[in-house]
Amino acid sequence: MPSVHRFAFKISLRPSRFMMGFLLLTHLVALLLAMTLSLQWWAQGLIALIVLSNLIYSINKHVYYKTRKAIREFRTDEGKVWYLTETKGTELTACLMGDSLVTMGLLILNFRLENKSKRSIMVFKDAVDSSAFRQLRVILLAQRK
Repeated sequence: MPSVHRFAFKISLRPSRFMMGFLLLTHLVALLLAMTLSLQWWAQGLIALIVLSNLIYSINKHVYYKTRKAIREFRTDEGKVWYLTETKGTELTACLMGDSLVTMGLLILNFRLENKSKRSIMVFKDAVDSSAFRQLRVILLAQRK
């Protein structure tokens, strides 16, 4: 009989109002700063177009997880090996790096993939249910010690 591997912890991300607010605020600040530059009107318009295009891309990737490489789900077996699932279904095997940020309302998880590239996931408190967020914080804090 084949062995069944159960994952100790699994999180599926959902859209976050905090992430949406963060993206809107940072892009609004960028637009306001661009408008204060002493550039010709067409250059300011071009900068505004670039910032707004990036805002749309960022919302699709980090709030609605619609881009191909957006991490929609992640899981771990006892905190050693992590499996990140992209929107298109690709599963990436990763190791959690020690420089991840853990706060009361935000987690920034930094991973090193098998191919040595890096990926980060920002998890706001409202992107997962409260018990899963609390459990994830405990796992991350325990790994630091």
